[in-house]
Amino acid sequence: MWSIKVWRPDPTTGDGHIHELWWDNNGWRHNDLTAATGAPLANGFGQPLGEYDYPMGYGFVAQGTQHVIYRATDSHIIELYWTPD
Repeated sequence: MWSIKVWRPDPTTGDGHIHELWWDNNGWRHNDLTAATGAPLANGFGQPLGEYDYPMGYGFVAQGTQHVIYRATDSHIIELYWTPD
């Protein structure tokens, strides 16, 4: 299955949540990772994002894991990850 994933805090809604968007054979999908995990809010919501306020996502193909790293409102660095196990 081919897919593209994008992670970002949504400044248009002002909720500070990390949203995952991806496309697969069934079309576009959405997952609110903040709500699903209970993670802290992302920094920069409701205001312009600063240079270090953009989340970064990556995957380890060999391990099959997916990761998102972002700065929370308390300036702590948060990592959300998914493993196939």
